[in-house]
Amino acid sequence: MKKILVPTDFSNCAGSALKYAFGLAQKIEAEITVLHVIFPNDGINNNLYDAFWIDDYVTQRNRDLKEWSSQINADLGNPEVKVHYACSIGFPVGVIADTASEMGAALVVMGTMGATGLKGILLGSTAGGVIAQAKIQVFTVPAGASFGPKADFVLATDFNMRTDKKSHKALELVLQAHGAKLTLLHVLKEGENPQPDLEQAISSQLEGIDHHFRYIHDNDVPNAVDNFIESTNAGGLIAVAHNHSLLHQLFYRSVSRAMAGRVQVPMLSLHDAQK
Repeated sequence: MKKILVPTDFSNCAGSALKYAFGLAQKIEAEITVLHVIFPNDGINNNLYDAFWIDDYVTQRNRDLKEWSSQINADLGNPEVKVHYACSIGFPVGVIADTASEMGAALVVMGTMGATGLKGILLGSTAGGVIAQAKIQVFTVPAGASFGPKADFVLATDFNMRTDKKSHKALELVLQAHGAKLTLLHVLKEGENPQPDLEQAISSQLEGIDHHFRYIHDNDVPNAVDNFIESTNAGGLIAVAHNHSLLHQLFYRSVSRAMAGRVQVPMLSLHDAQK
């Protein structure tokens, strides 16, 4: 059985992510584990007496987690998806990464503040920490985004990528769930031309995945990707994380305010086999 991990802090953003995860799980016949991470000092007022009650606090958080998840399930009409629950004490990024590894998750689905756009996904957020520090596939969902069975995806590439087996599988699952076509977008600088040999190298890595290539001439890569997603009404963005990659250019450098605020689509972050 395929497994999806959905971390939550009980926020509206996390609720959007769980709703989206239910849609994914139904389509790919997966089960969901909903995870809540309790900070080490949660429920404790920094004295020895209160420390004895931490077990009671964790038990209550487990109840809250089940009630919260069950309500979202009910709001969706009680889809037939098997759900597990987990509360762990620690710091979110590490706990999420460890839990995903231990359960063999095919995908981690996390919510993000839509108003912060892609810059907010990767800079200063828990989702950003998981993407940057853990070698797991993360599907980030903006607040308010809803799952749709038909939504094409854009893979922004600089042709310098080598997806590993887990990333390839995650890509297949996301595209399958959305019934999506995959467009590989490469942004050329003015005067540059497409190179067919690079297309062949990338296509060999995407065996079994239907895809086609598109090119845009623009010296501003983030703006070009942003405009393409908006103009084609794409349902999601895919990028591969490796040093000096397009993902690095898009998110780890200074990103324009326009892009940071306008891109409001789910994003699948994959990891390069070189890492």
